[in-house]
Amino acid sequence: MHQELQIWLLKDSESRHWLESLGVKEKTDITYITQTIIPKIDSHITLQNALQTIQDLFSLYRKGNLKEDLIRQLSRIKLLTQRGSLYPAKDCFLSDCYKPRLELEKIIEKDIF
Repeated sequence: MHQELQIWLLKDSESRHWLESLGVKEKTDITYITQTIIPKIDSHITLQNALQTIQDLFSLYRKGNLKEDLIRQLSRIKLLTQRGSLYPAKDCFLSDCYKPRLELEKIIEKDIF
């Protein structure tokens, strides 16, 4: 919604309540995830939006806004690998540069890091 319209609706509570009675809801980050990303989880991420989308999700996680159930639902979201491919998060592993307990990058040659 345009910012000027949002400001006007904050001042005009009668119009805001009327819009809400019609089913218009304020979008939140979580609403966007549940209504836009998750229903299209296998195709939402592209090479163009991968970094920004995952950074936004990580920011929400750090703020404590991503609950366990939502994180579980996002396990199929595609991540950008070091070689530039997109793979579901559930099939990926941390690269050795993050110092995981088991450094698998030198052992496994798949593009999953």
